[in-house]
Amino acid sequence: MKFILTESKLNDIVSKILNSGKNILPKESSSTIIRRYIKENPDIDIKDLVFTKLDSYDFKMVKHKFYHPNDKLDDLYFVNDLDDDQAVISYNLSDGWCYVDVKLMKKIDNFFDGFFVSSDIKKIIGEWVESKIPGYKVTDVDIEGVWYYRELIRGTD
Repeated sequence: MKFILTESKLNDIVSKILNSGKNILPKESSSTIIRRYIKENPDIDIKDLVFTKLDSYDFKMVKHKFYHPNDKLDDLYFVNDLDDDQAVISYNLSDGWCYVDVKLMKKIDNFFDGFFVSSDIKKIIGEWVESKIPGYKVTDVDIEGVWYYRELIRGTD
């Protein structure tokens, strides 16, 4: 069976891919389909596709303020579920530093295979975080392992 890929079908497929991550067409990877989509739609900004993919994860935001002997820290954590102990992204509202779990970086990198270098993905994730918290600026993005934000919150209660 041969698939005829019209522009509207391609839009639907890319939308489904971005929201599920599963292979929609047999024998074609998500990156192959996305490449075709971008080629056929040169006005599409790849950053918007990454934003859509990040939005599909439906992160919950948890804000926490605590005091360190040297400074006040206001942190915002992006978690998969409010019961999670681990944050996927943490953002310091005071200094603008953003920390991204290495697993999320790998997911995005694998999904958009070959589109980006690591620094581009970091920058785009930083811009996505800024889009979620109007009025704040990400000053830098660093990659870390899992951020156990619950331990920080429990330690200050």
